Amino acid sequence: MLVLVVIMLIFGPQKLPEISRSLGKAANRMKEASGQFTQQMDQEMGEVRKAGQEVTDVVNREVLKMEKASGQFSQQVNEEMGEVRRAGQEVTDVVNRQLLPAMDDRAVSGGNDAGIKASLKDNPEVGFF
Repeated sequence: MLVLVVIMLIFGPQKLPEISRSLGKAANRMKEASGQFTQQMDQEMGEVRKAGQEVTDVVNREVLKMEKASGQFSQQVNEEMGEVRRAGQEVTDVVNRQLLPAMDDRAVSGGNDAGIKASLKDNPEVGFF
């Protein structure tokens, strides 16, 4: 209100409608500029969100690929370990069935290795003699 009184004193009552129109036009231009700025910022933020979502999607896909590869690797390692365990059990079985009885025979025969070699030589499970 004080502003209007000062304007009337400075410019006079005949200029008041012209000044009011100018102030109204300036306020409308500021409002339009503000709306355009807000619209442009919203558009830019939408593009940033979209780009961020694309990056997130790529990262998630890569993580899933890595998890799958890791799972396959773990499965392969477990399968290989199973084969190693089976081979170790086969060796243990051969030792228990063939070598230990032959060692007992050696102890009975007084330490002669010929009996051990003879008992193992013709055995297909033991291929190192």
